[in-house]
Amino acid sequence: MTALLCCYAIALFTACVHTDNASSPASDGLADYTVIYFVSNGYGQDHDFDDQIADVQPLLTDRKVRFYCFNKYCRLDDDFSGRYGDPGMALEFELTAQTCLDSLRYTSVVGDSTLVIFDPAVLRGVLDRAYEKAPARQYVLVIEGHGLGFAPDIDYPKDGPKWGESQPYSQTVHYAPRPADAPKMKGLLRDYFHGRNDMNMYELRAAIASSQLGHLPLLMFNVCLMADLESITEIKDVVDYLIASPFSVSESTGPVTELVRALQEQKGLEAQVDQMFRQMRPRWIREYVESGGWTGNFALYDLSCMDEVIDLMRQLGERLCQLYPTRQEAIDRATDHVYQYQASEPHYDSMDYTRLLAQETGDSVLQDIYERMQRVNDSLVVMETVYADSLPSLPRFSMAVSLFGRDHFTTAHTRGAWSFDESYERCTFHQLTHWGRWLRINQQEPTNNPAGQPL
Repeated sequence: MTALLCCYAIALFTACVHTDNASSPASDGLADYTVIYFVSNGYGQDHDFDDQIADVQPLLTDRKVRFYCFNKYCRLDDDFSGRYGDPGMALEFELTAQTCLDSLRYTSVVGDSTLVIFDPAVLRGVLDRAYEKAPARQYVLVIEGHGLGFAPDIDYPKDGPKWGESQPYSQTVHYAPRPADAPKMKGLLRDYFHGRNDMNMYELRAAIASSQLGHLPLLMFNVCLMADLESITEIKDVVDYLIASPFSVSESTGPVTELVRALQEQKGLEAQVDQMFRQMRPRWIREYVESGGWTGNFALYDLSCMDEVIDLMRQLGERLCQLYPTRQEAIDRATDHVYQYQASEPHYDSMDYTRLLAQETGDSVLQDIYERMQRVNDSLVVMETVYADSLPSLPRFSMAVSLFGRDHFTTAHTRGAWSFDESYERCTFHQLTHWGRWLRINQQEPTNNPAGQPL
């Protein structure tokens, strides 16, 4: 095992040869697609990976679609439910029709609990080896685990000061009272062996950009709450199309299985995702009704539209800052009634917010921004499947954006060694839009908002 781990570490940290072409060199029999399935489930749900590979395996009867897997199992004391590996074990392998699943713990172990999945070198290494060992004309990355969406109190680059360090990040630095406590990062993908530190969007972008792929035609987040502007802005230049949801999503092998099936049976991205959504919708409706009947969706986003969306959000924030001194009451009403995706998280529908702001203020500039945002959203959201029943919904969803009252934004502490506002203002979305300027000014804490999910 020691020798195997050393080889893996060398492979992970070897300098990558970056290429501008995301497909492997042409060769006879090259697969159309390689799906790269990168997983860390935990929460007693390690069996989801095991269920998924068993569900996909019967589809892999030819080499049209290849399926390359990486999974890290969680701790034993986290209600461990893995079948093909031990707690903390990391597995990496290409799944084929001939793979013996029961032998994976002997043939495919690439690391133990010391391997940290939030290190960009780990995902980068997986992408590089998929490129080399499972070559295809195109590559699709599926991230599966537990997402939280952008959370500025815990979502910031790990290359800054941590708890208990002596040098201040700025004049407004806040020191943690217990230096022994490790900071917790946001839940794009949780590492259950390292203080539950998570891979965040900064690290995802770095891993993709530095890999031999360099760029992905399609990324799927089979995780909760990840279709928000702050998160997706980080990856807009390294991913063409995204499948994601701003809602919490259900546990199911269906989306990944149906994506593989659609890649085999259909030509063209839109036809493939359309088939996946059509096949999944009855199952999603059934699952959500059985779990309490909340509103939800999955959507395909064209990230080439993100620059225009970001520019409109910049204009929106600037106009709100101009109007707030004289139109605070009307703007506060909009803030307090915009659609919230999940009651426990500060993510709100960006297009609904713009609509309400224009409606409540009667401002012609805001109305113009809203109309242009509608047109852009028609291109951004290529298609979506909505399974909504008993709770408030919208005619169409956009992407989420963060909203906080001023007191919360400027006085709260992060779980690391800088202030809440500083952590938000490190994200690319703020740097392009200055949305944090509006959050500093806004005095209305959203409290009366219709919520799609009551979690």
